[in-house]
Amino acid sequence: MTQTKRGGLPLHWLMLIGFVVGLGAGLFVNLTLGSDVAWVEWLTANVTGPIGQIFLRLLFMMVIPLLFSALVIGVAEMGDLASLGRAGLKTLLLTILISGIAVVIGLGMVNLLQPGRGVDPALAQSLLEQGARAPPISSRTPPPAFRWATSSWIWCRPTSSPRRPRTRSCR
Repeated sequence: MTQTKRGGLPLHWLMLIGFVVGLGAGLFVNLTLGSDVAWVEWLTANVTGPIGQIFLRLLFMMVIPLLFSALVIGVAEMGDLASLGRAGLKTLLLTILISGIAVVIGLGMVNLLQPGRGVDPALAQSLLEQGARAPPISSRTPPPAFRWATSSWIWCRPTSSPRRPRTRSCR
């Protein structure tokens, strides 16, 4: 693996330093000023929120093609369909087994730790009612900066046809 260096430090150290600085700055602002200060709310809603959403969308756009290409290459390298059948069956059984183990671990941890046991029942009921009254996430209006960041220049691709030269096709 090639190490990318900037400023004499390897990239993984720069990422760790950035993570620690961001964590420290966020904790400092939260502990000294609080999270309900107007400029902190604005910065969170209009700068860090959209950047985080764009990063996650780009990450998800990269994961699916990577998984698909890994599967295609794996199947193509197997060559013999008989060996694909045995390997496919073993993979399916192993996936079911590991998923079952994950479910058992999850149920065991929930029964052991009992999250939400100490919550006041009246508070829990009011939160459930508040959640039932809230509109679905897909119908909420995002902040202005988020609408700008996810506007058509990211999701529309230029197309051209004999009838309509250089138009934009949006989904």
